[in-house]
Amino acid sequence: MPSRLVGKFLPLLKSSPISEFTLEVIFTPSSDYRSEMVLEQYFLLLPAPEGPFNLNTIRVSNNPSGGEAAAAKPLFMYNRDGSICYYKSTKQIDFVRTLGIHKVTFMKHLEQGTYYLNKYLFSTEELPNAEQSDMTVEQVATMLNIDRVTNNKNKTLVSFSVAVTLINIETKEEHKFPSLGTAIKFLKNASYPADQRSLVKRINTNIPYHGFTCHKY
Repeated sequence: MPSRLVGKFLPLLKSSPISEFTLEVIFTPSSDYRSEMVLEQYFLLLPAPEGPFNLNTIRVSNNPSGGEAAAAKPLFMYNRDGSICYYKSTKQIDFVRTLGIHKVTFMKHLEQGTYYLNKYLFSTEELPNAEQSDMTVEQVATMLNIDRVTNNKNKTLVSFSVAVTLINIETKEEHKFPSLGTAIKFLKNASYPADQRSLVKRINTNIPYHGFTCHKY
């Protein structure tokens, strides 16, 4: 029992014998919302004479922002064609903390309808033909971590495949390469400590890199 008996329920619980209370267990089917909290809230907010208490009337049990409960909408994560639902929640923070998705990235894909990691669709709509995945939340999080690694590797391969021209600042001599990888090898063979990230940042900027400017062609 808390040390401060605030509100209406706690003083009543303290002052009345246990025989004055009854316990009623009601089964509720699963839903997109936290059904047990919604049920509890329903009884607590039920107006007199039906309801036993007159408590806070801000209905927030399924809305983390504190607004009306009706404003909270389920969020879904599907595969690209929407045939499989991997995860759903009424809170954006669950996607951020549980699945490790940056909130800015999540909102961008949700609002623009683009694909996260080129594989997953976020939506506020429940697609009727989507099958619910039997993967646990931990398995979904692991799957995303693996896809992030693969996605980053693919980005590196794409960057290396860009055809570029290195122009010697002093002699104006041009060296054309079918990819960044071959351009980096050229610089390393010339005894320069070249690396991909540094070279990528200088493409089409005219910022010198070991005496060369780099341009796409």
